[in-house]
Amino acid sequence: MVVIGSTAIEDKLQEGVPETIRLLRETGIIIWVLTGDKIETAINIGFSARLLDNSMYQVIIQTSDDSEILNILNQSLQDLRERKEKGQKAAIVIAGDSLTRIEKQQSMLDLLLEATDLVSVVVACRVSPSQKADIV
Repeated sequence: MVVIGSTAIEDKLQEGVPETIRLLRETGIIIWVLTGDKIETAINIGFSARLLDNSMYQVIIQTSDDSEILNILNQSLQDLRERKEKGQKAAIVIAGDSLTRIEKQQSMLDLLLEATDLVSVVVACRVSPSQKADIV
């Protein structure tokens, strides 16, 4: 078999989206993005929409192990507090599986919500339609 061509499709952001997001962020609003996309795609969209940038500290939660999620949340809270005091922007990127685990334990949910108050962006990916409704 010989490949004679290839194609790609890019889902472009609507005109003005990055500028609108920048204005919202300047007011101090914490932006939440809920998507069914894979984590890598969601992060790429975050960069193209100017929600994320290379200077941001990113907390990535992508596991279905409760103890690992708890460790990530506890460590991240300390890191996020220190970075916020220094004026560094931060983001949380969380997979739907992890979010499902967190929603089942109030202590982990409390930690996540505390962490979201310390960031400027939350990207939840691989989120089901029912999870989107619950979060909203």
